[in-house]
Amino acid sequence: MILLLNTDLIRYKALGLDKLYLASKNSAEIFNDSFYGSNFLASEIFHSLKEDYKVLSYAGGYTAMKYRNYLESYLADYYLITIKDEARAVIDIKENTRTTRIIENAPRITRDDELNFVDRFDDIVYDTRVTLLMEDFDNNISPDFYQGLIDVSNRYMKKLFVSASKSTMKLCIDSNVFAMSMDYKDLSDILNLRLSTLDDIISVVKFMAIDKDRIILIKFNDNLIIFTKDCYYLFDYEKKPYIKIDKNMALLGLAIGFERKYDLETSLKIASSFSIFNKKDSENFDFSLIKKIMSESDLIRYSYVY
Repeated sequence: MILLLNTDLIRYKALGLDKLYLASKNSAEIFNDSFYGSNFLASEIFHSLKEDYKVLSYAGGYTAMKYRNYLESYLADYYLITIKDEARAVIDIKENTRTTRIIENAPRITRDDELNFVDRFDDIVYDTRVTLLMEDFDNNISPDFYQGLIDVSNRYMKKLFVSASKSTMKLCIDSNVFAMSMDYKDLSDILNLRLSTLDDIISVVKFMAIDKDRIILIKFNDNLIIFTKDCYYLFDYEKKPYIKIDKNMALLGLAIGFERKYDLETSLKIASSFSIFNKKDSENFDFSLIKKIMSESDLIRYSYVY
C-alpha cells in the first residue's frame, strides 16, 4: 500500500475572460474549480491504476469539505488533519493571448497541527510499503515536523520517498531517507557548492547514494540522473528537445514501481517515463502511456569512477 502525505492541499481555479483590466471590475467564466499539484495528480493516477493507497492530509476551510467529498468518491481510507486557515489556492486568469497565475501564501500550520499529523502518521503507517511526500511550493511547516516523519518511518523500517523544499531536502540528505528527488540548483544551494556540470553532480551525489544505500533522482536542466549505491543512470529520450522533466512525477513513478515490487531497473525506467508524461492525461490515466514512453527511451547505466 502507498501512503500519500499531502502537507499542502491546494485548490485550483481557472477563470476566462477576453481581457483583464487592472483596478477595474472584471467578469469571468469559471473554466475549472478543483485541486492542484502533485498530490492531486497522484490521486487521479492511483485511482485510474486501481493502486492500493491511502491519504493523510492537512485541510482547512471550505476546501476541506470539497476535498473530503473528492476523497470519499475514491477511498474509504483517508485521514484529514483540520487546520484553522483556508487551504491555499492557485488561480489562473486566462485571457485571449496570455495567462496570469496567482499563488496564495501557504496557510498557517501550528505546532499542534504538526504533532497531530505526525501522531496520525505513526498510527497508520504500519501496513504501508511506500510513503510518498511531494510538495510543489514552500510552506509554513517547521523542520521538526519533517524530522518527525523521518523518525517514524525509520522506526517502522518503512521506505520514505521525498521531494520537497530545500530546507526539508537538507534534512533528508542528513537523515536515512530511502528515495529523494530534487533539482540540481537546490542541491547546489543546500551544499553551498557550485554544481554546474554533469561531472560536478556525479562527483558529489554518488557518495550520498553509496553512503546510505538509497536512490537519488536529480533534475539537471532537461536531463534526469538517477543514483543508486552501485551506479548511476542517464535518461535518454528520442524526443528530448520537446520535454520538461518533473522531479515530483519521477518520484511518483518510482513509488509505483516499488509498490508493485518490480525489479530496480524497471522501477527506474518507470520513474524516468513518469517524469515527462503529459499531465493532461492524468484523469483517465492508462499505464500504456508510460509503456509507450519506455519503448521510445532508454536508461543508460554507468559505473562510478573513483
